[in-house]
Amino acid sequence: MKKNIFIIALLSMAVLCTGCSQILNRVAESQAKQAMEFRQELFQEDEINIVLCGTNAPVPNPDRAEACTAIFVNGEMLLFDAGDRALTSIGKLRLPVDKLSAIFVTHLHDDHIIEVGNVIHRSWMWGRANIVKVFGPKGTENVMDGFNKIYERDRIYRRDHHGVDIINPKYSYADTKDIVTPELNKLVTVYKNGDLTVSAYVAEHEPISPALGYRVEYKGKVIVISGDTTGEGSMAKYAKNADVLISELMNMEIMARAEKALLKVGKPRLSKLSKDIQDYHIGPEELGKIAQKANVKTLMLTHLVPGISGNRLLNNFMFKWPVAEHYDGEIIVGKDGTEHTIKLN
Repeated sequence: MKKNIFIIALLSMAVLCTGCSQILNRVAESQAKQAMEFRQELFQEDEINIVLCGTNAPVPNPDRAEACTAIFVNGEMLLFDAGDRALTSIGKLRLPVDKLSAIFVTHLHDDHIIEVGNVIHRSWMWGRANIVKVFGPKGTENVMDGFNKIYERDRIYRRDHHGVDIINPKYSYADTKDIVTPELNKLVTVYKNGDLTVSAYVAEHEPISPALGYRVEYKGKVIVISGDTTGEGSMAKYAKNADVLISELMNMEIMARAEKALLKVGKPRLSKLSKDIQDYHIGPEELGKIAQKANVKTLMLTHLVPGISGNRLLNNFMFKWPVAEHYDGEIIVGKDGTEHTIKLN
């Protein structure tokens, strides 16, 4: 009897182990299929695809990464800024960073640059086999030198472990160029590949200087990225007849109320910060009027202040509806993962 029980136990264990093995195999196969399965469908010959990877300003928000926008055009992935958690958002959205060709920095506030180095380093680890070009205002080269130092040992470890044929360290570096600040109301071409052109202009974000906005042109289509700006002057000029204007937005009325409320509850430092930041961002009325006058087809709102979670009604109340009082085009209130397609035909 004891022998039979022992045999039954062994058989049961064998069946159980076989079942566990099958489960583990299925999990491994599933992971293998999903591993680095980038969304190559974002590259279409007859489309330009825009993805908002980070839509927050530098205030903690579990649902939003900070400033980051990806544009997929001409077989390339272009990235504009990369703030906190941008890489996490990019990974979650399965964006094809193996085709990342260039990063354009609007200015050197930390919420726009803190993950630029991380995006370059990880995209190299994930299979990118080209040198990324990085463009930005004066000081960008120094920032990238710092990132190169940060990742120096990691780069060596991975090369020695996996071999140059698998992970070539030359692609972990960026080809960085400080943009010579264009004159106010002047446009300077900083990147060109066939029909694709990216130009920079001065963005009004004083006392932060230089700060830049960008204009992307491809086969007659135009996308403008505002960066942080008051919107006076340059953006109004270069957003003229744009297919898409991707603009930051601050609800000035709410921030003014927050400034007073913080002072009332004994937080003068936060009140002062809330007051100061109103000086160099754009509000709904200004943005709506600029977009209307410039004949912008679609307005995508990002870098939202205050950046709340995904309550659609509240976001519309704070951002979309105030802009719509002055602009009658399409308005898209961005959240992380918001996509928009421009058809070329």
